[in-house]
Amino acid sequence: MIHEILPGAGELPTATPAIIRGRESWSYEQTAERCRALADKLFQRLGKRDAVVGILIHDPAHRTIALLGTWLAGMTAVVIEPTDPLRRRENIATHAGADLFVVDAATVSTTSGPGTSWIEFDDVDAHPTGSYRDTEIVLNRPALLAYIPGPSGLPRAVVRTHRDLLSDLRVAAELITLDDPIPARVAAPVSPMHGLVVALAALSRRLTLCPYSTIHTEHERIRDQEITVLAAPTSELRRLMNAVNGERIMPGCHRVIVNGDKLLNRDVENFRRLFSTDCSVVNSYGTTEAGFIANHVIDPSTPVPDLIPAGTVVDGKTVRILHREGREMRPGRRGEIVVLGKSLPPGFWNDPDSTSTVYRTAPEDPDMRMCDSGDVGYIVDDQLIVVGRVDTLVKIQDHRVDLGEAELAIKQIDGVQNSTVMVSEDSTGNRDLTAYVTPLPDRVLHEDLLRSELGTVLPHYMVPKHIVVIGERQNRSDADAGSPGASPPDRDEAPVSDTEVKVAEVWKEVFELDSVAVNDDILELGIGSLHAMVMCQKLCQLFSIEIPYSQLIISPTVRELSAYIDEHKS
Repeated sequence: MIHEILPGAGELPTATPAIIRGRESWSYEQTAERCRALADKLFQRLGKRDAVVGILIHDPAHRTIALLGTWLAGMTAVVIEPTDPLRRRENIATHAGADLFVVDAATVSTTSGPGTSWIEFDDVDAHPTGSYRDTEIVLNRPALLAYIPGPSGLPRAVVRTHRDLLSDLRVAAELITLDDPIPARVAAPVSPMHGLVVALAALSRRLTLCPYSTIHTEHERIRDQEITVLAAPTSELRRLMNAVNGERIMPGCHRVIVNGDKLLNRDVENFRRLFSTDCSVVNSYGTTEAGFIANHVIDPSTPVPDLIPAGTVVDGKTVRILHREGREMRPGRRGEIVVLGKSLPPGFWNDPDSTSTVYRTAPEDPDMRMCDSGDVGYIVDDQLIVVGRVDTLVKIQDHRVDLGEAELAIKQIDGVQNSTVMVSEDSTGNRDLTAYVTPLPDRVLHEDLLRSELGTVLPHYMVPKHIVVIGERQNRSDADAGSPGASPPDRDEAPVSDTEVKVAEVWKEVFELDSVAVNDDILELGIGSLHAMVMCQKLCQLFSIEIPYSQLIISPTVRELSAYIDEHKS
């Protein structure tokens, strides 16, 4: 079981610290005692093993211990980010059915409302009575509710059981194991899911865990802890490169495990400047719904490929590339990545409809589960390549963001008629969100007020960095049409040029229209992020040019977009 990574004190190493966080250090015996004490208190307070415990703790070391203590009590944990807006935290806690919260001094004031039951982490007495030992934990019991975004804006959680977490732990444990007589010190974030599994794997191998929140703001503290293995999101390491100007800050780090944003060729060269000259880089690919899926190791002596694959599929899982109609694609052909295995999560928490759309039983084996990843990719020479998504999920600052959820939040603001949220990517691979907002007639919207409103309902990483109110463009167009000698555009004018005809055909398909005129405006048609993604993909294939999402806003009519395409084709 997950909780058994910290067994009886007699089996624990005495010389190796379990967790180091700044000036705090816990031995394995101290960590185990604190976990038992928390498990004891949880069981005394709740008296049942089917309880759900909300963990609302800032400090990553304390959060790790709170997770282990919850599992030791035979209960299900849900990690709630303290930095999320209050309304979002309340929605998650309600959806999970949290019976009690484990909090710290910084979050207790936001958790002590009427009817709320909580335990403050620092008040847990490290002298357990052992009453929790009466509980029986089974592999298929829910261990963790992992919340992910969705277009509806409503909470949705993947149920991670002890069985599938242990399967991921074995994969991560292999990644952090080095051919070195000195025990490794592993630095890892305990959120999101990938970092948490690496952190637990370090404890399962009796290594020293140095948990952190964000590497680019805590690198000086981590550097002093002589890290040998570092797990970090790709986007975080890019920010770290900028923060230290490429200085070699961890010369003792021999392995870096990255995940999240697409790993670029130049990233590998840049990251190696930060660490040991013999540092290997592991590109690790997985999803919350399916766990670890593939890994690709780039050794110091290995040439860095132009296109870095997600890698070889992990033991215990297989991958199929499926066409949208369900047939399996030939090697080298793109399709949706579908993961098969006997240790996949069972589905979504109290949500059979969402479960049935993502998970199903493999037709050839009733014990085998299948999970639609939502990622698009292909396989070449047994290497999995990931190239995109079939939906509006993107990674921003290593957090999964559903563009539809951000759009919905904007549309619910008073005075907004429509919104489209798109992703922009700079030359280094970092991504930001840009929102294009259409106000209701005779309403004025201001960027600062929109951003402030969004900050009350969305986490910081989901609030668009750029917000463009596009009413001004429409006002200018109306003014031009009303000027002396000007005539309004003909709304029924049919496409004429070859480019206009092809663009109009794409619009008809995407918006399911019978006809499209050259002056029809996609902003008036209500373009969303999914529309934009599909349109750009189809237009890029038709005309063999790159069309950024933002160009659809800049050139929102068939005529204007066709002129842009003709200019860039030549």
